[in-house]
Amino acid sequence: MDIPADYQVKTKEEIYADLYLMAAYVTKLKGEIEDLKAQLKLKNGEMIKKRGENLQLKSHIGHQNIKIQQLNDEKSNIIDLDNIELL
Repeated sequence: MDIPADYQVKTKEEIYADLYLMAAYVTKLKGEIEDLKAQLKLKNGEMIKKRGENLQLKSHIGHQNIKIQQLNDEKSNIIDLDNIELL
């Protein structure tokens, strides 16, 4: 295996220091990726919750519309005695 020219002139200590910095950088990036994944899951959960709330509100509105329709039907079945002409 060929060693890159940059590392041929470095001492072991310098190479280990570079490896240590690279490992620290990779670890930092892994942490950032984990944080972003967690944020994404949280946002996804919030969206699912909002969808559920929207469905619940739509169901409530539909139920209220049914009640209104029933009241309108009942209202149309009421006979107004003041408007009836006596024979």
